[in-house]
Amino acid sequence: MKRFLPFVFIAASLGASAQATFGHFDQLKLQAATSAQGAKAPSAQGAPQVTVLMKVADDATVARLRAAGADVQHTYGDIVVAVVEAVKAEAVAATEGVLSVSLDRELNVTEWTSPLGIDLSRQALGLDKIHSGAAPLTSPYTGEGVVVGIVDTGLDAQHAAFLDEDGNPRVKRIYFTLSGGRQVTLDTPQRVSVWKGDKNSATHGTHVTGIAAGSSIGAPGTDVPYLTGAAPDADIYLAGTEGNLTNAFMLASVQSIQDEAAKQGKPCVINLSLGNNGGPMDGTDEASQALSALAREGKAVICVASGNEGDANATLHATFPAGGRVATFIEPSRFTEYLWPSQIGFYARAFGNFEVWGEDDTPVKVTFSLVKKADPSDVAASITVEGTDPAYLSVPDAVLSIGVSSKYIVSDNSTFNSMMFGSFMGGKPSVSEQNNRYRVECRCLLQFLSQQFDDDYAVMLSLEGTPGKQVFVYTSTTSGLFPMNFSSRGLDGYLQPDGDGTLNSMACAHNVLTVGSYNTHRFATQGNGNGFEIGQTSYFSSWAKLADGRHLPHICAPGMNIVSAMSRHYADGVYYSAEEQPKYYTITKDGKEHSWTPMTGTSMATPYMTGVAATWLSADPSLTTDDIIRIAQETAMQPEDATDAKGTSGNLDAFAGLCKVLNLSGIGNVAVDKADAITIVPAAGGYRILAPGADHIDITIHDMSGRTVSMFTTADNPATVATGHLTPGIYLITASTPNGTRTVKINR
Repeated sequence: MKRFLPFVFIAASLGASAQATFGHFDQLKLQAATSAQGAKAPSAQGAPQVTVLMKVADDATVARLRAAGADVQHTYGDIVVAVVEAVKAEAVAATEGVLSVSLDRELNVTEWTSPLGIDLSRQALGLDKIHSGAAPLTSPYTGEGVVVGIVDTGLDAQHAAFLDEDGNPRVKRIYFTLSGGRQVTLDTPQRVSVWKGDKNSATHGTHVTGIAAGSSIGAPGTDVPYLTGAAPDADIYLAGTEGNLTNAFMLASVQSIQDEAAKQGKPCVINLSLGNNGGPMDGTDEASQALSALAREGKAVICVASGNEGDANATLHATFPAGGRVATFIEPSRFTEYLWPSQIGFYARAFGNFEVWGEDDTPVKVTFSLVKKADPSDVAASITVEGTDPAYLSVPDAVLSIGVSSKYIVSDNSTFNSMMFGSFMGGKPSVSEQNNRYRVECRCLLQFLSQQFDDDYAVMLSLEGTPGKQVFVYTSTTSGLFPMNFSSRGLDGYLQPDGDGTLNSMACAHNVLTVGSYNTHRFATQGNGNGFEIGQTSYFSSWAKLADGRHLPHICAPGMNIVSAMSRHYADGVYYSAEEQPKYYTITKDGKEHSWTPMTGTSMATPYMTGVAATWLSADPSLTTDDIIRIAQETAMQPEDATDAKGTSGNLDAFAGLCKVLNLSGIGNVAVDKADAITIVPAAGGYRILAPGADHIDITIHDMSGRTVSMFTTADNPATVATGHLTPGIYLITASTPNGTRTVKINR
């Protein structure tokens, strides 16, 4: 399971300003990367390097970046990913034409195990009906001819869930990033069959892949659990890494998967059950812009998990009232002492980083105050952050831990110093180059010297701004967990978090499909209430109303207690614990145990949407991301007593959505009223054409010059069109019936 690293504050002075500048938090990370090297010459292994994401004005800027010493790795629209020496990062950011810059960020996968019981998620979605071709369908839909891409960690390509009926691997390609950053491609059955996985410390990616595209295991009415994935006949492409999951790895993997699928002429859906918190949460950070640029190419539908922090109380969203002020209290989370254990008897309240964002460039004043719990108007000490300079209140022995020049630190407040140990609070304001919004990057480390002080005092966070303007507060995680929370302390007039803003940062990207979680069943040990109600949005499912007016997630899918494949490398490794990760079902194949296990999270909901989208694309390969979002929302099931946490729609109904894709209505009858009902999908040796209700199909193949290559009429429905005889190139296949005509472009 996860291992956690201690939280460290680094000492140094702020870097000089430049045309594009790193944010306060990134400047501190750069100082950490270079502090050990100091003034010494680079070692034999070279100077410390960092990965940087930059928004650039034009191609000439890319050339100037290379001249400045940046190793440009990738470009995604106007976003550049480059590796530079840490000591040169600020200078590279100052290159003419660089509009904004940020350091690469590590991504997290969130998972936890569940007690055993019956998983009804597949039946709730209607996957059993989709896979059997139940009325009004005229054939099964299983994702055949579609690529399902998984970018994740803990991958097992040889699990029985990813083999076809003959025992051959359905994983067609593996993109494996080595610890040095080089990506290798495994693209033959032999190479796939001997891959030992990315790491044996996790099973997340195997579980996710099984949900999206696991092969047919079991069936209703048998003694074997129904553990089939949503698209059991899709081709599977995997992307894993020896190193940490980062934005740079994610972007390179998405590009590799979607480019290869396009080369193969197949529709593609990519699953991203990973992410991080913090940033502007509006799609304007460099990583989100790069992901949006890839999605705009239209080569793949990209599904992103909304996040599992819906109940974390780590974010705030408010509109300034007539008085122009709102306030809350900074509290310890359930993880504070775990992440920052007090070894010498002091009373840890909270620590960590958070960002205060305005809706535009209008300033927001941020004040930290040490107040009496019994009377918050009784202020013992405070510091206000406004304007453009950093401002911190600190006890003297913590000054060097803050990382800014001492001229910005107040360290002589006798009241604060008498109550606190090693503590500070404050931040740095700026107008973000990413989106021209005002932000304050805040940090605090709060430990009381005695139990009495801890009982009597609290830290209040006050925000002041223009009445009618919105303000957003987003906390960053430490090792994937929140080390602090916000609370109204039950007092009237103070802000109490409700989950708004807990969204995964890259789930805010444009042109992607964001997925939350709802409940489809309860396992035996779980009772009613407490976020486990069937049909309701899962208590952990993250959501947000963004500054640009969007309300996410787009749709919710089953994510509570989902049973799926378990990595054999993990199950056989030193990290596995039967108490933490129970085996739900196990078979023996070729002398190896293959197990399935229950897990919970939007990480599980997202691959359901991914696999369902693959079945819809097998019915109509022309569907776009916008089409799939629209169909999912129009056919969604609405939960009772729904809250904003469900996003803009409701609960995914895979079967109803497929019927809409095919323009079918009713139960046991077929209604065909337009050409959209005709589907042309890849199949072995060519293409399969389905035209529900038609007694014949006229089929024509043209090359791009308009020349007729083939023409015939068939009463077969579905019909098969062989394309193996065609010379390589681009062709148009046209299928006509009395109900209409459909044409698709193919790459032979």
